[in-house]
Amino acid sequence: MDDEVKERESVQLQHPELWRLVLGVDEEKLSYVIYSPAQDNSLITGDVPLPTGGEGYLKAVENAVYDTGGLLLNDYGHVSVVVRSGRFMLLPPELATDETLAHDAYVAAMPEAEGDFALCHLQENDIDIAFEMPKGLLSFLQRTFNMPTIVHHLSPLCEHAHKQNAGSESARMHVHVNARTMDVAVFHGERLQFANSFSYNDVQDALYFALHAWQSCNLNSREHEAVITGNDKSRRDELTAALRKYLAYVMPGILPAAALRIGENAHLAPNELILQALCE
Repeated sequence: MDDEVKERESVQLQHPELWRLVLGVDEEKLSYVIYSPAQDNSLITGDVPLPTGGEGYLKAVENAVYDTGGLLLNDYGHVSVVVRSGRFMLLPPELATDETLAHDAYVAAMPEAEGDFALCHLQENDIDIAFEMPKGLLSFLQRTFNMPTIVHHLSPLCEHAHKQNAGSESARMHVHVNARTMDVAVFHGERLQFANSFSYNDVQDALYFALHAWQSCNLNSREHEAVITGNDKSRRDELTAALRKYLAYVMPGILPAAALRIGENAHLAPNELILQALCE
């Protein structure tokens, strides 16, 4: 038994109804952030790898949830699930208010989709994201957790960025970079203009996608800002240096003070999970 499994099994929460779970789901692993809003520096975080092959993706997720020594299965006061999905579309309010219309629009745009249809509302931005989840994952999450909030991985970035841009009339590009994926949200003032995710192999790929988003949104390289965040420091630093050759204002994103109250090591936890916690 490895050290991380031992650590998970040693965690016993008193009054779990006073705690919250934010669970991240992607192709390779489950990630989790557990914290108590009433207790500073309460953060518990970790990853559970998903084995490839075997009985399939859904079974791997199920096993990973149950293999955490019951840590993920406490009766938490609230559970949020952040699902990374590359197949999605942003919907305006007039479509999103009717789930049938949202579903029909999604199917028309992505007829090849075979997984579960999901819809999440971005309250700050007043838009919805329709997205695909692996077949059976939505029903598993809904029966395993008590009324979980299930959101697309772009939701925390867009919601947090909206708050950062409150009262501003300028434009800003927010970039969150991981080892092989990059999420981008562009705002003109408080209005979300663009949001997308990209897979990349090296920093030149990431640079291309970022500059393409910048140009598509008609941002000015001498006036507007790019804010870079990411848990992978080497990738983040590489992309920051590359962008500074073309843009005058490229700066690191600063983790909000509220995140550090959750845990002094919040910067080590997956960024999208911490931001989702702050959105609740």
